[in-house]
Amino acid sequence: MSKVYYVDTIHLNVGVGDCSIVCKLQHVEGAKAKPILINAVLIDGGYASAAAVIKQCLTVQLPNRYDCTAMGGKVVLTAVVITHWDADHYGGVMNLIRSDLMEQSKGKKQEEIESLRCSFFNQSSIAPDLVFTTLYVPYWENDGVIKSTPMDRLQKNDKSEPWPGSGDTLNFKLLKKESGYNNSWVMGLCRLRSSSTQNLGKNLFNGLGPTLDKDLTSPLKLATELMKVQAPLPPNQPALLANEPALVCVGCNLDGVWKTPRKSLSIRNVVEKGKLPRASPSSAQKLNLQVTEDHPPDKSVKIVNIKTGTSASENTNAASISCVILWANKSGHVSHYLAGDLYWDGEMALINWISLTKEPIGAMKLSHHGSESSSPAVVFSSLNPMTVIASAGTSHGHPRTAPPKFDGNRLMLGQDGK
Repeated sequence: MSKVYYVDTIHLNVGVGDCSIVCKLQHVEGAKAKPILINAVLIDGGYASAAAVIKQCLTVQLPNRYDCTAMGGKVVLTAVVITHWDADHYGGVMNLIRSDLMEQSKGKKQEEIESLRCSFFNQSSIAPDLVFTTLYVPYWENDGVIKSTPMDRLQKNDKSEPWPGSGDTLNFKLLKKESGYNNSWVMGLCRLRSSSTQNLGKNLFNGLGPTLDKDLTSPLKLATELMKVQAPLPPNQPALLANEPALVCVGCNLDGVWKTPRKSLSIRNVVEKGKLPRASPSSAQKLNLQVTEDHPPDKSVKIVNIKTGTSASENTNAASISCVILWANKSGHVSHYLAGDLYWDGEMALINWISLTKEPIGAMKLSHHGSESSSPAVVFSSLNPMTVIASAGTSHGHPRTAPPKFDGNRLMLGQDGK
């Protein structure tokens, strides 16, 4: 009997900010049988205070819900995605790593701290120095336009592991108050991919993906190309099997798979100094709601499409990584998408790409916490999501627009414990 897979996407309530854990699962027959957890990917982590919520989910909630034997009896992350360098997205990730390493460093000599490993990352049981968990970020260097990143803690290693082309590795610094020593660097903490060329088209469940000279301009074409890619090491498994789900990076740093194929594969920083591509402004849209039992009549939704600006904060948001759950079936079905704080003009390209499947999606997370600058009205009429998640606190008044509810659809709000 062939294996049956499905995906759970868990959106953690971290108040202001985003935090999701995407789980690839294998179905197990039996009323009391737990599904087998194959992969877990953390996408953003809210502010630093959210680290405790993430840890609780990884160490208690997921092990109670799933069979973790395939991971060695505990939940380890296949990948971590920081969609963009805003503190309400990277803070919890950084603090989760910092607090775990700080706990392990107690009583250690400084030279021993260098080889510490994060408890939530996947490392080789044969070669402890080899870590398989990959951190995906939209860019690395601060180019003077985009807001600076927390580089005082992070350092890129130009060493490719575990095989050539798999990306750089990341070093993480513990401060004296945390380790007892000045500038204690944990070396090779995880693998690192930090550009659109390294990230686009990658299946985050296994780190494999086609080169960007392939035609990836529809979900079906991307799924087809993923099925052709094989891992460079034995047992040389393909990046995607028939009827299997993939969590794929489809947008990064104002770039997207919809722009393939390309003749040049050189790494580039799409956001150049002071030269952010500008979309033409659009007037506010009004979308009349279909009246359902759970939605009163005479309501409308106002979506204000604000063109992407050029301030540091706006450029940081516009560079957001966007991911989809993509299925290797006859249509290349997309069942979920998450796009950080992407603006409406960037989302339009993503929506048009997903719409080529001509199928509704199961769920979507409102970009930028439901801000009026994101999630254009057409997203609801084009994709007809069954569930819409707004990860928003109360500090900024998000979500500022209520998405339309079609028959059977649900809106889930994550607002400061509600």
